Amino acid sequence: MRIRGLGVAAALAGLVGPVSAQDFTAEVRPRFEVRAFDGDTDSFTAMRTRFGVAWAFDTPGTLFIQVQDVRRWGTDPGDASAEVFDLHQGWLELGARGESNFWLRAGRQEMSLGTRRLVAAPPWSHASRSFDAARMALRIGSRALLEGFSAILPDDASFSGLWLEGSGGPLDRGAAFAFFEYDNRMGTADRTTVGAEALLALGPFDLQLEGSIQETEGVGEGAAFGAFRLTLPLDRPGAQVSAGVDVLSGAAPGDDRRPFDNLYGLAHSFHGFADLFTDFTVHTGGRGLVDWTARGVWPAGDAWSVQIDLHRFSVAVDEGLPDAHLADEVDLTARWRSDDGLAFLGGLAFVSDDDALAAVGRPGLGQVFGYVQLGVALDGR
Repeated sequence: MRIRGLGVAAALAGLVGPVSAQDFTAEVRPRFEVRAFDGDTDSFTAMRTRFGVAWAFDTPGTLFIQVQDVRRWGTDPGDASAEVFDLHQGWLELGARGESNFWLRAGRQEMSLGTRRLVAAPPWSHASRSFDAARMALRIGSRALLEGFSAILPDDASFSGLWLEGSGGPLDRGAAFAFFEYDNRMGTADRTTVGAEALLALGPFDLQLEGSIQETEGVGEGAAFGAFRLTLPLDRPGAQVSAGVDVLSGAAPGDDRRPFDNLYGLAHSFHGFADLFTDFTVHTGGRGLVDWTARGVWPAGDAWSVQIDLHRFSVAVDEGLPDAHLADEVDLTARWRSDDGLAFLGGLAFVSDDDALAAVGRPGLGQVFGYVQLGVALDGR
């Protein structure tokens, strides 16, 4: 834990003004996971414990500090390598994003932008992700917001970006962005990613479009990503069906072209709960990924919902392979949440792989993946 950073935050908080409110957040979340493949079974239970305190000031501002412990059950409490206890978030905020004309947040913090494809705090991961960053946003009129951020990464690197979002007319929400990754030792941008996303209301349908172009300095040609998803809300509140496709570009071995990298975004919820493709560069042999998806969500009572996801995975570039098809996956999920913070999440994922998956270096992944997660989250803010 970085005591010096907490001291600086406390000193800045003293400049803001007297405390007008103090609240806390607390969470305990154990999850049991089991995988069965090729006649073998592997299982474990891991847990996340978090505690946070927020101080609100008379001058519009908030100081938030959150620590977390992540461990697998049965690890030796004296083995430092078997557990993670650290400052997960510690930030000072002035104003409110999207509400104040000016907003600033500085310190260690989670960041999630737009659909969370490229920048996100992964909810599935117990450790999740936080950045040592400064973020600033200006409200433009009543429907637009411009944000800039800069984060310090390990090994003298940094990650910065500009994000412009807005709405109006058939556009429920839209955004354009540019992200830059720097190696400060070289003083040049190693990778630049620019793109846009839009959520449109088209009669009874919701249409989601995303697209990005990525360029890495001195390493072959650029890469691209595109996604299309059409959603039909049903009569029952919360019920919907949707279908779409994600395409992440790749290259055949020896080609002077880079596969698309999803930076610090999500893979788990978009590309199957069995997590076959969390690193697209490695897990497809650099050939990119095409993921055809279909989803159905149905509320089963006031607190329950059930969901089914279908995925058909192929490589984007099949040159030299027996076939482009990698695998199929079916995900079944059940969720329950009470008004007082108790929650249940359980599911099964069934994977059937094809010869192309072994050809890109991932043989024998036909499997069944199951999980049961319990949790309680208290939020006094």
